[in-house]
Amino acid sequence: QGLAITFPVELDAIMAAAANTPPRAEPGPGQQGGKLNLRDSELRKDGRPLVEGCTCVACQRHTRAYIHHLLNTREMLAEVLLNTHNQHMYLLFFESIRAAIERGALAEFTVAFNASRRAAP
Repeated sequence: QGLAITFPVELDAIMAAAANTPPRAEPGPGQQGGKLNLRDSELRKDGRPLVEGCTCVACQRHTRAYIHHLLNTREMLAEVLLNTHNQHMYLLFFESIRAAIERGALAEFTVAFNASRRAAP
């Protein structure tokens, strides 16, 4: 599909985003409600990682433009990199849920997460 998860998944980032939720920004190139469509032609020259600050191998070693190229040439590596990134994001998200449960703040986390998703371009 060519989609990368870009919404906040770490507990502190979600809670901070909810505390100062700005008005909804206009989505950038390829942005679709917290996901990045790497097939968007505007990303063909984008030298940034999928998500700034992400520690997955896809974000550390590859750019949006490169993954866009891999998708357009139907290289299997594109799906491997996107799966690696998305699984990394889901693992961080579930880690955040566990941390919220341990803190006894699952309800607050849920509210904050939903608010951060509404604010996502």
